[in-house]
Amino acid sequence: MQYSFAARDTSERGSRPGLTIEILVVRSIFIRGQSPVVLIRAALAQCPDESPAPATSELKFIADADLRANLRNDIGAVTRALSNGEWKAATVLAGSTIEALLLWSLSQRPLAEITKATIALTKSGELTRLPDPKLERWTYTNTPKLQPISESSSRTPPPKPDSPENSAT
Repeated sequence: MQYSFAARDTSERGSRPGLTIEILVVRSIFIRGQSPVVLIRAALAQCPDESPAPATSELKFIADADLRANLRNDIGAVTRALSNGEWKAATVLAGSTIEALLLWSLSQRPLAEITKATIALTKSGELTRLPDPKLERWTYTNTPKLQPISESSSRTPPPKPDSPENSAT
């Protein structure tokens, strides 16, 4: 057993004026040579920062356990953000999750199949040039039909006069 000393100000507790210092002898109990605080911190470090709701899809089709867990956490965060009305967070997280799923799906295909498809898309004009051979470096900048979202294109058009949205409920 080890002992440590601590001092604390007790002037507010007593009726004596001035500063009174009380010396405490604290017995520290160590388990396997480590402080309980260190053991608790080590146990908490093994706990996940977040976890998805039990109803979140298991994504069993993804063999990589780390990727599956990260995607499930992101999907759970999207669900929580939506239920809290946090539209921007939900949109960003959902987009990131979709991008990761698309990247994962492409990475499951043979390189020859991806190369053949990108060559065909380049010849048809869908792509202006062949994308980088590494999937992680792909961008939409060489796709003439895809344009960044602008202020005018981000607005939802008004419903058509005969649409159900305009009918009285």
